[in-house]
Amino acid sequence: MSTKFKKIPIPPGIRKKASIAVSHALKNMKYGSGINQLEKYRKSYSFDDKLLYALGLIYDHRGMQISGHLYSQKPRVSPQRKKKSDYCFGMAGKIFHDILSRDPKNTNALFRLGVLFELKKRYKQALKFKLKAYRIGTKDKEKRIPLLIGFTYLKMGKKREAEKWIKRELELLGKEEVSANLNILLFFFLTKEYKKALPYALKAEKLLKSQRKTMGGKIQALWRKRIQKTKSMANR
Repeated sequence: MSTKFKKIPIPPGIRKKASIAVSHALKNMKYGSGINQLEKYRKSYSFDDKLLYALGLIYDHRGMQISGHLYSQKPRVSPQRKKKSDYCFGMAGKIFHDILSRDPKNTNALFRLGVLFELKKRYKQALKFKLKAYRIGTKDKEKRIPLLIGFTYLKMGKKREAEKWIKRELELLGKEEVSANLNILLFFFLTKEYKKALPYALKAEKLLKSQRKTMGGKIQALWRKRIQKTKSMANR
C-alpha cells in the first residue's frame, strides 16, 4: 500500500534562501525565477502562511507583468499572454484562499484577492475584499493602502468617493512616505489632473533618491518615467 508523502517544515537554512529569493524577485521584477525557486522548495517542504503569501504575491505580480497591468503599463492582449497570466492569477488566488481557510482575517490575502477580482473587472467583489482587509488592518494598526480602494471606486465611476481615500492614504502613511506620494501621483495621472499630480510627482522624485536599496532599478525607472511625463503634462 502506498503512503502519501508528508512534507516536513522548511529548515531555517532553506527558509533563509527562500526569503532571499522573494526579496530578489520583488525588488528586481524577476518574478518568473522567484516562482521557480520557491516552487522547487515547496515540493519538499511545507510553507508557513507568511512564505506562502509571498509566493502568491509573486504569482500575481508575474500575471500582471505578463498582461501589462503591472505599475499601470498598457495592457497587452494576446491569447498566449492571457493564458499565461490567467494561470498565474489562478495560482495566486488558490494560495490566498488557502491562507484564508486557516486565517480568515489575514489582511494581506484579503487585499490581494481584491486586486485579483479587480483585474477581472468584478469591482463589487474587489471592493468587498479590499474594504474588509482595510477595516481589519486599521483595527490591528497595520498600514493598508487605502488609495487602491480609491482606484476601485474610480473604475466604478465613483470619483468623489475615490478622492476621499486620497486623504486617508496620507493620514496613514505620512507625507514623507514615497509610496503614498507615488500612489496619489498615479491617481491624479489616471484622472488626467496633471497639475494636481505635480506636487506629489516632485515630492516622490526627491524621496526616490533614498529608496535605491529598497526599490529595484527597473521599478524606479517606471516611476521616474511617470514622474517626467506628469511634469511635462502639468507645464503645458
